[in-house]
Amino acid sequence: PMISGHFSSEVLSAACLLLLLAQVLKAETPSFGDALWMGITAALGFEFRYQMAFALVGIMAWILLIARYRWQIWCVAALAFLVVTTLCTALDCWFYGKMVFAPYNYYYVNIVQHVAASFGESPWYVYLLQLTILPSLALGVPIILSVCLGTIKHYRNPVVWVFWSFLLFHSVISHKEPRFLFPLMPLLPLFLVWTYELILHRQSRIVSFAVIGLLSLVNVGGLVHVVFKPVDFGKTDMMQYLCDRASRQKCLRVKTHGGSNPFRTGPLIAQFYLWQFVDVEEKNWEDEEEEREFDIVVLRQKDSIDRKRLLAEGYKEVYRSMPQWQNAFNRFYHTYDPDRVLIGYEKR
Repeated sequence: PMISGHFSSEVLSAACLLLLLAQVLKAETPSFGDALWMGITAALGFEFRYQMAFALVGIMAWILLIARYRWQIWCVAALAFLVVTTLCTALDCWFYGKMVFAPYNYYYVNIVQHVAASFGESPWYVYLLQLTILPSLALGVPIILSVCLGTIKHYRNPVVWVFWSFLLFHSVISHKEPRFLFPLMPLLPLFLVWTYELILHRQSRIVSFAVIGLLSLVNVGGLVHVVFKPVDFGKTDMMQYLCDRASRQKCLRVKTHGGSNPFRTGPLIAQFYLWQFVDVEEKNWEDEEEEREFDIVVLRQKDSIDRKRLLAEGYKEVYRSMPQWQNAFNRFYHTYDPDRVLIGYEKR
C-alpha cells in the first residue's frame, strides 16, 4: 500500500502490468476480445513508463515458448498495441508542437547520450542487494528465498517470466534507483504465498503459524512506522514548529547551517510556509560576526562537531524533526537517512 499509493509513472505502469497478467492468467485459450484488451493494457503500461518494455519481453517470451498462442491472437494484440501507441504519439506531437517519437527520444538521451548514467552508476547486483536490505533483513531474506523457490517451483507461470525479465534488463542498465523496481512489488506477495504453501505442505502447522506470526509482526511494525513517520526526514514538521514559535513570539530569529534550512529545497525557498515573523539566516560557523542573537539554531544530526559546539556554548535541544521512537524503528526498517534529521537548539 505504501508504494501503490504514489501517483507516479512506475505505479501506473505497474497497475497496467497487473491487469495484463490477470488477463493472461485468466484466458488459457484467449479469444480475439482477450487479445484486444491485452494489447491495449500492454500499450498503456508502456506509455506510462517505457521501461515496461522489459516486462513485455518476458510476457512475449512466455507466450511464445509456453502458452503458444495462435498467430491470429498475436496479430490482434499487436494491432491494439500499435493503435494505442500511435494515438499517444499523436498527442506527444500535438503537445510538443512538432513531430516527435518520445520512446526513441527517451532511449537516445538516456542510453546513447548517457544522460541517465550522469546521475550515478551502480554495479549489476545492486537491485538484489536492495531487495534484500531495503525492506529490512527480516523481510528481505524471506523475499529473496521466496523468489528463488517460486521460480523453481512455478517456472512455467508468466509472473516468473515477467519478474526476471524486468529485473535482469534493469540490472544491465548502469543507472539504478529503487523506484525503478516499483512495478515488481505487487508480484512479490505471490512468491511469498507460493513459499508459504510449500512450507505448509512439508512442515507442521506450528512451524507455519510461527512463520506467519513473525512476518506479520515485522509487517505491522513497519506499517506503524510508515503511517506515523513525518514526511521525508521531518523537514515540514520543523517548519511547523518554527512557525508556531513565531506566532507566539511575533518574531523568531533562526540560524541555519549548510543544508539544515527546513524552508529550502534546492535553490527554492518555501515562501508559503515562511511566515513574516520568521527571520531565517543561512550562516557558516566561520562567519564570526555573532553580534546578532538567534532564538533558534537548526542543525542536521550529522553536524556533530557544530552540535557539540552549541552545547558547550550553553544551548539545549528543544525540537527534533523526527521523534526518537521513529529513530528506533528506522534502525530496523531503514526508511530515511538519520543524518538528515533536523535538530533545533535554543540558549538556556
